[in-house]
Amino acid sequence: MNRRRKIVGHETVPGTLFVWTGIDRGGRVARRCAPKSEDAVPPHEDWIIESQVTFPEKDGRSANPGPNEPLRLWAPYVVGDIYGSPNAGEISPVNLRANLTFTMNLNLGYRKLARALVPTQFSQKWMSVEPREARVARVLPYVLPADGIAPVVRPSG
Repeated sequence: MNRRRKIVGHETVPGTLFVWTGIDRGGRVARRCAPKSEDAVPPHEDWIIESQVTFPEKDGRSANPGPNEPLRLWAPYVVGDIYGSPNAGEISPVNLRANLTFTMNLNLGYRKLARALVPTQFSQKWMSVEPREARVARVLPYVLPADGIAPVVRPSG
């Protein structure tokens, strides 16, 4: 007599496997499996960027304090090329702190970005990629007013 009991699972939410919860004849517990993470696994420490927004003066060396209004960072992606306008949206929001520093963790939402990638077609004819199947993306951060949609331009000094 076969004492094994088949536990049937099904995928109802993409990336999440649900199985019946219960105890089989062998005393083992079946349970719901955790959903797949959208983040890079394992995370890469060198994909975490600590930086700061600055507003340089016209001389390019001195810092201007910047606009006197709350700001936010929007970080959409350009996929399929290195140049051009964003065409993939923001994968993971980036918090711009009051002192204009931020942490951009490229591990977050990595699988979402992977799904957004398209075949590489450089707009610059002199550019190529090897292997030909490689996909490229570039994050393109913008500084915006906290409640606006137009990018902040460098304040005149």
